[in-house]
Amino acid sequence: MRHIIIIGNGISGITAARHIRKRSNDTISVISAETDHFFSRTALMYMYMGHMKYEHTKPYEDWFWEKTA
Repeated sequence: MRHIIIIGNGISGITAARHIRKRSNDTISVISAETDHFFSRTALMYMYMGHMKYEHTKPYEDWFWEKTA
């Protein structure tokens, strides 16, 4: 079994981790200095304009991260 390190928890990093997980049982670590959970950075302007809530910027529910840990 390998240990795969992914730098960054943006859309690319999380998508890579999900696809690797589907195809293997390797250990995956995602390293980031950002929030624990991925959120859509491009949606932030809509949140600040009052068109969206923070919850709407997260493509995965919080339980998803617990399930995949």
